[in-house]
Amino acid sequence: MTTADDNKDIQTISPSAPDASTNVNSKANAKSKPNSKTKRKTPVEPVILQEKDIDEKHIRGSGNGGQKINKTSSCVQLMHRPTGTIVVCQDTRFLQQNRKIAYKRLKEKLDLQINGTASKIGKKVEKLRARKHKQRQRAKKKYQQKEVAESDDPEQTFATAIKRTQPSTLRRFTKAHHPAAAVINAHTPDSSLSSAAWTNPDPGSEFTVSSKSGFLPRRDPLPVLPSYFEKLDEILHEMPILKSDGTLGLLHTGQLGARVERELPQYDVEFVFDKRILAALYRDYSMLASAYLLEPCDIQFRLTRNYGLGRRMLPANIAVPLQTVARRLGQKPCLEHSTFTFYNYQRKDHDQPISLSNIEPIRKFSGCDKEHNFVVGHVAAARHTDAVIDASLSILEAVQSNQRVEFNAALRQYSTAMGRVNEILAQTLQGCGDYASFRTFLNGSKAQSMFNRGVLFERNGDTEAHKYLGVGQSSSPIASLGTHLFQLSQLSPRGSLPCNDGVDLLRAPNVRSFLEHVDQQARNLGVQSYALRSSESSAEYVLALGQVLTYRYRQWANLRDSVPVQSARDNAAFHAYLDVQTSHVRDIAKLVSRTHASMDGESLGQSVRTRAESVVHHAEMVHRSLGRILNDAEPTPLPVSMIAY
Repeated sequence: MTTADDNKDIQTISPSAPDASTNVNSKANAKSKPNSKTKRKTPVEPVILQEKDIDEKHIRGSGNGGQKINKTSSCVQLMHRPTGTIVVCQDTRFLQQNRKIAYKRLKEKLDLQINGTASKIGKKVEKLRARKHKQRQRAKKKYQQKEVAESDDPEQTFATAIKRTQPSTLRRFTKAHHPAAAVINAHTPDSSLSSAAWTNPDPGSEFTVSSKSGFLPRRDPLPVLPSYFEKLDEILHEMPILKSDGTLGLLHTGQLGARVERELPQYDVEFVFDKRILAALYRDYSMLASAYLLEPCDIQFRLTRNYGLGRRMLPANIAVPLQTVARRLGQKPCLEHSTFTFYNYQRKDHDQPISLSNIEPIRKFSGCDKEHNFVVGHVAAARHTDAVIDASLSILEAVQSNQRVEFNAALRQYSTAMGRVNEILAQTLQGCGDYASFRTFLNGSKAQSMFNRGVLFERNGDTEAHKYLGVGQSSSPIASLGTHLFQLSQLSPRGSLPCNDGVDLLRAPNVRSFLEHVDQQARNLGVQSYALRSSESSAEYVLALGQVLTYRYRQWANLRDSVPVQSARDNAAFHAYLDVQTSHVRDIAKLVSRTHASMDGESLGQSVRTRAESVVHHAEMVHRSLGRILNDAEPTPLPVSMIAY
């Protein structure tokens, strides 16, 4: 059905052989520029469209355009048989023009599939990357800071990147400008920390550690994805067991898996460069991956109060974008604690600060009040981590410069800030209650039986079973910071601490770098031994350890009560993991008592001595209670006063 004129378009897109005039001109240019260096081009495999490999159909169009579109077969559909690539064009009302456009787009698609970065579109992508890199370097030099200037409108940034790098067939996805993307308030940009020895290695990341925003992202998370990801946004909105409007969602009816396999496209995220959009995609894809893999376990748990086996295969429409985004951000393709909490909130009033009453979760698994309190409580508590981070670095600086007064003041600042963190968590996490209703989706393959053979990430040539780690295998960076700062890892020779268990490797690069810096400096300077050389420092050290013990004990209590007894008894791996965590919390309580016994209380003031004795009293209660739990085969109820403390 092709004509002689149309065959001009069904040719190779590689440059044709130069004629004689071209050779003469090239030789003349070479003579005029004897010192010019010719770049070595990447060999490009020519894409030749043969008529026998193409199925061409003329079908009726749809949409605007009148009878010329809807009543005539002017829409062209091409299918390349060897690759299965399909192109549809109805840009104009004329058949011949649509044929030319369709063949051009088919060439572009095949060129991209065969030649990759050497293709026409791939070169545009590399050119855009080089331009962005040059702009970043110019901004660093101009303003003398390592800060990347990014657009406040993520939808516009994404639309610009797509327009420059994608074929024209995808531009229609970026026409809609979502109004929610422009009303997101931002944190104050990252500034220099109190220690000049450490800076964020990736200052353009959403997760930066600073004395302004603490462990929270430097800007409020993106609540709504760009319109290109409309179907992903729609499925996540329909996902929770109980949706925000009171109706039942996909996880309640067990239809999430079928909906994902049937309707979710495999989005191409290679063209996304905006860090804010990448962080939002990482949050959404990791939560969707957990929901998809653990949906059968949640159904089994609601029916029998026992976990079954999760899905073994993560489909390509989730696995490929998740791995791509995780690689871009320097993280693992799994659901991490900070992603589920610190990057999963939005403000109700963007002019007001973060508080318990002014924030709500963006994505949910169960939609229950306990899940709301879990996310909101951790975010509100993390708002005070700016003082915790500042105090931690001040402690290291004081030890390095041997300033005892500044060291004691920094310990007091740490205790006060951690006291506010523990107070907010005690207010929002009172008991576990409905914690089990969303706890299922926070589990991973480690120390769990839901993935006894690992998880397969479906993609070309990938047959290796991966360990899918979940929030259950991670912890808040607040806990890891106290562990590294006060050298508590040496209390657990078996590696019972989460930071010794590889969890820090799951964190964002800036957070991981900061925790590694604190751990190395604390070990080199000997923070613990420096604190024990003075009675006043020992007392402040005991008060700081008391706050760490409170935080760790609450984590342990939630871990113990989150799993049903009959399920835990059948899971030897969980029992072993729980025993290790129990021993570690008990060791911290023992360290508090031992430190208090070694200091001279007579030289201290009455107020400091009274507060230290109160901390030691609670530490002894924890030590005795956890000792009985380790020796008792049957679970014993936890004292409410200990959890409240």
